[in-house]
Order: sequence, then C-alpha cells, then structure tokens
Amino acid sequence: MIDTHLHILPSLDDGVRDFEEAITLARQLVQVGYTQVIATPHVLGGKSFLSPEIIRKSVEQLNKILREQEIPLEVLPGAEIYLFPQLPRYVKEGRILTLGGQGKYLLVELPVLSLPHYVEKVFFELQVAGYHPVLAHPERYSYIMNDRALLEHWAGSGVLYQLNLRSLSGRYGSGPKEVALWLLKHHMISLVGTDTHHPSLENEPFLRELALLGDSLGEDGKDILMQRNPRAVLTQGAIQRTEFQGEFIRTKSRGKGNSGKKRWRLNFF
Repeated sequence: MIDTHLHILPSLDDGVRDFEEAITLARQLVQVGYTQVIATPHVLGGKSFLSPEIIRKSVEQLNKILREQEIPLEVLPGAEIYLFPQLPRYVKEGRILTLGGQGKYLLVELPVLSLPHYVEKVFFELQVAGYHPVLAHPERYSYIMNDRALLEHWAGSGVLYQLNLRSLSGRYGSGPKEVALWLLKHHMISLVGTDTHHPSLENEPFLRELALLGDSLGEDGKDILMQRNPRAVLTQGAIQRTEFQGEFIRTKSRGKGNSGKKRWRLNFF
C-alpha cells in the first residue's frame, strides 16, 4: 500500500520529532502493509515557508537510515500546502512540491473553521496551469459538514479528495466520520492517507480502519484507493473511481438547529 499523506520527516512541522520516532513509525507502517509513503510536511506561506530543497534533503536522509536499518519502506517527497492566494504562482516557480515530486497532483488544506473567499479562484488557476488540486481530509472542515453541496460542486469542477483513514473509525468525531462515509458512498474519494504525525501506541495501527475501508468498498475498491490511484499520482496517470458496497439509510437528525435535515447512517451488507 502507499500512504499519500503523513508527517514522517523529523522536526519540519508538528510531525515526528526525531529520526528515532520516524523509524518507529516506519516499522509500524510496514507491519500493516505499506511499502511507500509520500511525506507531506505542512507548508505555509510567509517567513516560515518550507522549501522543496529542505523537504527533499530530509527525505534523502530518512531513506538512507531506513536502508541501513533494513526497513522496507520508501519515502517520497511531497507537501501539505495551506492554501494561499499566491499558490499558483509559487507552483509555477518551482517553490512548491507536488505529491511525489511528479509535477501534477498537489495536496492542499483549508482552514478548519472558515472558508477563505479565494479558494475557488486558486483551484481554478491551478487547474488552468495543468495541476490537479487534491483537498486533504475534506471530511474534517466544519463548514463542509453542513454544506455537502460544496463538496459536490468542487468535485464536479475537478478537485480531488483525500480521506483520512482514521476518520472512518470516528477518531475525529462523529461529524467527520459521517461525511467520510458519505464521500465514499458518492464515489468522491480518490486517495486515502493516514495523516499520522507520531508513532502509534498500537503495535499495528490502522488495521481497524483498513478493515472498515474494505467493508465499504470491497477489496478491489480498497486497492484502487490504497495502491492504484497512489501509483497514478506517482506516474502522472489517471485517477480511478470506486464503487460503494454498503447501504445508506436516510434518517432525520434531531436537536437544535438541525430540524428536518437528513443525515446518513451506514449499514453493511
């Protein structure tokens, strides 16, 4: 499997603190079946801007250590870019890393609480320039939980979505879990990432979530999101869609401010 979103590079952001933590995390990922990961440290505009050169150097150092430790995991360069108005220009100037450094797919994130007015303009300019924006964990943005038409609109305009694996087990709460399942049901997820920042306390993390993903999509659908589509990112290929294999039952939510709104509940066949 290929992880398309995690923070495994030491001391570059809020991810692992040192190479010892990175090695522990790498071992855990290998134990559950990962063979490649795309390191995606947070990249912000401004004075603390993280350059591609720094990211590539850290990737090179970590891969060297993993080879010495005989850990069969390859780390590839990437970034999780906090969307800002000048992003299309930065990408054209080579100041931003695409996923895998392959020059086509770009992982971006949005503010958690409010939607910037320039988002659609930036998405459009990136696409005109030949890039494919991939929105990180769309299920976690509070303003999207109550406006799924926005997700449909962006998907219709060509924006791709990356799901956080642990959203499926409710790690981030019931709201993100519900949106995650809704996105899978509507064939909107293209990539899945662990978005892990530190080694897990579990010996083999993510097994529960990987099982839930398999239950939702079948093994073929799981393979599309965990192997085929990530490989397409790394070879500048085409993204495939999945078919949902669960059953959604409409229910009405209760409580203040939600009267009459429809929610989804998941059953598996």
